[in-house]
Amino acid sequence: MASPVRPREFEDPPSWLVDFNEEKIQRSHEVKWDRIDGCIEKKLMMNRDIEDCFDGDGEHVYIWPNGGSTPYCCKTLVIKADSIATTYGGDRDFIWDFIRYYVRKCPNVEEIKIVGNVVSMNGFYIVTSSGGFYSRFAAFISGIKVLKKSPLVVKCFTKGSRRMKSRVFKVLYR
Repeated sequence: MASPVRPREFEDPPSWLVDFNEEKIQRSHEVKWDRIDGCIEKKLMMNRDIEDCFDGDGEHVYIWPNGGSTPYCCKTLVIKADSIATTYGGDRDFIWDFIRYYVRKCPNVEEIKIVGNVVSMNGFYIVTSSGGFYSRFAAFISGIKVLKKSPLVVKCFTKGSRRMKSRVFKVLYR
């Protein structure tokens, strides 16, 4: 019996690997998850409205959808994916187009928080079916960031379950 062929070893590592430094990778646990993020996570777990998390904070936040009024510019945009899926349908382009429109019209937006269950979030191609990082959405956000001068962070809160336990998965796109 012939022995399996071993892959060819590199004499020197490729140039892209030499320049690669693992310390440059941004890990989600290194990002500042603030008090409001913790509140959103708790409200999702208890199946309660997330609007209570923004009472009395002092900073303007735009929550969409909000009953059909015209969007106004704020530093923080909160998107309720479940409401969009039930009100407008599950067309991926609808939510992606809204994000593109909002970032173009509101250059001062710094943070977008997208909240929903795993079915609606995956239906909009924001996270994977297991609530994880979705590369196509990451590429979309990277493309949008080219339009902005200030930084943009997208935080996703997805309620799902793993091994019969309900939990909230947090994904960050920078």
